[in-house]
Amino acid sequence: MREYKFGELTFDEWQGFWKSSPTDPEVTGREYEEFARELDHALRLKYPNYPNDFYVRGDCHGDRSQDIEIVNPAVLDSDLLQDLKEYLLTHGSKMWRIRIPTYLGPKQVVVIYPSEIFLPGSSCGNFEQDLEALRTQLISADQK
Repeated sequence: MREYKFGELTFDEWQGFWKSSPTDPEVTGREYEEFARELDHALRLKYPNYPNDFYVRGDCHGDRSQDIEIVNPAVLDSDLLQDLKEYLLTHGSKMWRIRIPTYLGPKQVVVIYPSEIFLPGSSCGNFEQDLEALRTQLISADQK
């Protein structure tokens, strides 16, 4: 039996299986693929450089977490993160989250929930400043 953690957690707090609530049903492969396909479609309609700048990975890991890979770190801005958060609010019965691995470290993952966005390594408490610092780190790492 899988061990789940529930609620809005940073990636630093828990890297295992996740559910928004203990009453959520188990995710099925079909449900996962359908949600990934619908998210992919919505992003294609909204972002002209999708999937060149970023894309939905679509790998099912056994819970309702969708992973988005960032190819061009410059696209990681508050508009994109807010759009993803809004998508989660309006799709999937608030049972999904989106993770964006940064590859800056093993626990350096942006986690987006329908009502919260967690940035890895947030230090100053100012979302825009923390996001800018993260984006700068990603661009610097990308240029190496």
